[in-house]
Amino acid sequence: MVRGVLVAGGRGTRLGAHKARVAIAGVSLLQRALETLSRVADDLVVAAPESLALRLPESPRARRVFDRVDGEGPLAGAVAALEDGGFEMAVILGVDFPLMHAATLRALIARLEAHSLPAPSGRKPRVDFEIHNDGPIVAALEKSLITIKSAHP
Repeated sequence: MVRGVLVAGGRGTRLGAHKARVAIAGVSLLQRALETLSRVADDLVVAAPESLALRLPESPRARRVFDRVDGEGPLAGAVAALEDGGFEMAVILGVDFPLMHAATLRALIARLEAHSLPAPSGRKPRVDFEIHNDGPIVAALEKSLITIKSAHP
């Protein structure tokens, strides 16, 4: 199962409104991103601070979670969306990618699937990476390679 994670908590200070609420050609960035993710994911999780009121589409596939720590950037939202572990792969998309195509996300998933075979020792290689909290996110991750550690209780 592929989980689509939309990190949607950007304050948009330069835009004058929360990023999720900004519209391009009459369609909000939230709606655009959800439509893109819905083409590649089995379930959708929208992560944003509790203080940000968002209207999600009525769908059994979509739900809302709150950032683990308010004001800590997109990583706090991604952690909240992934911590239940109810997925095999996850595609994380920042709400600030209005021109992202589903085909690009499918390509990320395909590349991940092509490289997800166990190493000859039977163990998967360790993969370490860092997501910085000061920029947009697009990523495809395999559940078996995700370990969530938190500095916050």
